[in-house]
Amino acid sequence: MMNSVTPEELYLYCRIDDVEEQQRLAYSIADAKEAYLLRQNIPLNDSTRERFALCVKAWTLHELDHPGEATPQGIREKINDLKFNH
Repeated sequence: MMNSVTPEELYLYCRIDDVEEQQRLAYSIADAKEAYLLRQNIPLNDSTRERFALCVKAWTLHELDHPGEATPQGIREKINDLKFNH
């Protein structure tokens, strides 16, 4: 269960309408991305929540639009910023 972003925030960011299949896919991807960030010892707390949520939402949108492609440099930079500057 995600803690960094609500499903509504995710669907709005990714511009997903009420199509249940798309919502489930987006939520599943976002949940996996959040879990990955947490496994990398990136803290999710009050001071990182906004940047953490942006990483999860942007990374999810990229996966939805470009499945199987490498993570873009801009998202990797945001993740590294969280990892080293929290």
